[in-house]
Amino acid sequence: MIEALANAELALRTHQKHIDMISNNVSNINTPGYKASAPVFNNLIASSEGAGSENGSVRVGSGVEISDAIYRFSDGEYKHTGSPLDLAIQGNGLIEVELANGDVAYTRVTSLRKLDDGALATVHGHRLASNIVVPPDISELKVERDGIVTGLVKGDDEALELGQIELAVFDSFEALSPGEGGIWYRTEEAGQLQYVLPDADGAGVILQGYTEMSNVNMIEEMVSLMSAQRAYQLNSRVIQTSDQILETINNLTR
Repeated sequence: MIEALANAELALRTHQKHIDMISNNVSNINTPGYKASAPVFNNLIASSEGAGSENGSVRVGSGVEISDAIYRFSDGEYKHTGSPLDLAIQGNGLIEVELANGDVAYTRVTSLRKLDDGALATVHGHRLASNIVVPPDISELKVERDGIVTGLVKGDDEALELGQIELAVFDSFEALSPGEGGIWYRTEEAGQLQYVLPDADGAGVILQGYTEMSNVNMIEEMVSLMSAQRAYQLNSRVIQTSDQILETINNLTR
């Protein structure tokens, strides 16, 4: 009974963490570029008790726990904004950015702004690693589906090529580590990193004038929430039942 209490207590903690993850997904349903997370459940090491199995003992589990979270990198909906500085990636790929401390990270939140020196950066101030600088005399900025950035100089009919946006592609996007402001950090589990031109070698394309919304599916989250709540209630009942049995045993010994 003591072990049943311990396992149920661990299960309550696990399902509470699952509910918190679902709540975080739902609260970010309108956050541009947000990727929904899902728990990774692991069985804890089982112990051997008594006889009855092939090797003379019965394997008794010690419960489950959430060891990690994976992030679904499926595309979210695309919202048309009409702003030339709003870019969205349709398909695989992330854009590499430079952080203030000199490190690099990756993002799909590509609503851009121009820094004081004309360099393109995200709205959070992360400079694009492709180092695209927009001169002050550019009157119209255009980004093609293949990532080529051009600008139209005032009084000139011929567009000036300003740079090329490349996409970073990983073996496992789900293994990236999330950061604040929609950025992702590379991990060993993410596998090999390749820089690919948009619309080539399986990479996505750049959509100018669009913003990618979150890929949270409200129906899936509500179903997961109901399942987690029922599991929480069942384990609460296990604790109540175990407590009643222990109380009965305690009364019998008096």
